[in-house]
Amino acid sequence: MVKVRSVQNILVLGLIALVQGYRQQPQCSWLDSASLRCLVRAGQHNLIVEESVAGRGPEHAKSLWVNCEESGGGADGSGSERLHYLHSNLASSGYVLSDGVFMSVKNLLDLRFENCQISGITPGAFDYFPHLQNFTLHASTSLRWPILGGGVGVPGSGGLPASPTTLSVKDAFRSLHKLQRLDLATTSLLIPSDFLCLLPSSITHLNLSATSLRDLRGISPSDPTTVSHCGHQLQTLDLSSNYISLLPPATFSSLSKLEELILSFNVLTTVAERALLGLSSLRSIALIGNSIKSLAPQFFRDNRHLQEILLQNNSLSIIAPGLFNNLEHLYHLDLNHNELSSD
Repeated sequence: MVKVRSVQNILVLGLIALVQGYRQQPQCSWLDSASLRCLVRAGQHNLIVEESVAGRGPEHAKSLWVNCEESGGGADGSGSERLHYLHSNLASSGYVLSDGVFMSVKNLLDLRFENCQISGITPGAFDYFPHLQNFTLHASTSLRWPILGGGVGVPGSGGLPASPTTLSVKDAFRSLHKLQRLDLATTSLLIPSDFLCLLPSSITHLNLSATSLRDLRGISPSDPTTVSHCGHQLQTLDLSSNYISLLPPATFSSLSKLEELILSFNVLTTVAERALLGLSSLRSIALIGNSIKSLAPQFFRDNRHLQEILLQNNSLSIIAPGLFNNLEHLYHLDLNHNELSSD
């Protein structure tokens, strides 16, 4: 009987928190005449400010930084932490960016979310951003809830339910025609096939570090002969701190303007000889902290403009003859902490 009453009390408290959360606006302040910074308290459901801040409407903002406060609770999964998870489940376990949510800040050039668990982006959510150039979402979900076995991560203690933190990004950004920088680092992602083809052609910088990627099927074009336009303006691609073990041939063949490729701190063991095919503009490649044992002699054949190669902390035991031939612009080569010998 006591347990039943306890559950009933938690449910009532959760419902009260939900109602209060829907009513509350983020706490915002102007950093300057065009930059807003907002704090979203735990339990609040409004991510975007809709009311005037210090007598100035949010439509005047060119830059918006939204920081979501992490809720507290005991590590044993009891008390307030159980209430937090009950509240999260009742609220669909995260925020949903839906159609019309950004109407009050439609003049933004830069939008940034920190520590905000976004569980969904509905079609049309970004249609109100004709000028947006930079979008950042650092949800930290891949750090708090690591992906296990290709599925959604499970909490480490207390018997709490699994949190559906993996975000599907199919078609989410297609309408952002002026977007240049897309940063989704630390956000567990479900990336569709031909993901680069679903992004605006204007993107020059893409950060997918620590997003729980296990392969490059979303990055590598399924048919290189028909998707040569995909990502053709991309200059920087960061895929570091993921779980990528294989680098297939022609993985980045559509990225002819790519200058910087970061694949550090993955679990790469197999690297195809022509993995870098088509990267004729590549200036820097970072493969730090993998388990690469060897590279084929023609690995850098298509990358004659390379200036920097970072291969430290791998398992290289031999350097293939001619590997670095014809790299006339190379000025920084780091092979430290491998298994190379001077014999």
